[in-house]
Amino acid sequence: MADQQHTSDQNAGAKPELTLDRLQRQLSLLASMTQQNTAMIKTLVESPQAQSSSSKGLPELQKAGEMGEAITSIVNELVAEMQGQIDLLESRSVDRTYNSHARHPSSPIQFLLGPEMAEPSNAPTTLGELQAVGKDLKNLVGWMKFYGMLPPEARVGEEERGELLVQFGRFLGVNLEATEKVDGDA
Repeated sequence: MADQQHTSDQNAGAKPELTLDRLQRQLSLLASMTQQNTAMIKTLVESPQAQSSSSKGLPELQKAGEMGEAITSIVNELVAEMQGQIDLLESRSVDRTYNSHARHPSSPIQFLLGPEMAEPSNAPTTLGELQAVGKDLKNLVGWMKFYGMLPPEARVGEEERGELLVQFGRFLGVNLEATEKVDGDA
């Protein structure tokens, strides 16, 4: 337990890993905060002070109501964005699980949704086609950039191709090191 605490202290400055569970907890927290803020604003607006016709109190309550609506709108946008991230993680998890069973060149694979839930065009549909992508460095780098695994300005050499293909396979949920080779591979 002490080791886990030490590790989490070391990673405190690092960006936390996005997991489905973490995003769902954050989404629930945002939804709860939105409900609390909405209830508080409703209470303020419906209070006897708000019903009075004092010229000083009414504009302040109107400002509070407008501010509450703006906050609620922002929170709702954040909740929608987080739900999109959860949906993307869930979709990718299902596809990776499906791909983890691919062992033969003819085994079908499912390419993962890209950023912004984009469907990749001209994606390989079998393990053999994926292995063929690995033979073409430019094509492999293009796919890795599409998924944000490499920055757009990245320049890689032929000597890195094998390791990049293994990384890309892991990203897709395919263990290329444990699969049968395509005819002609050594």
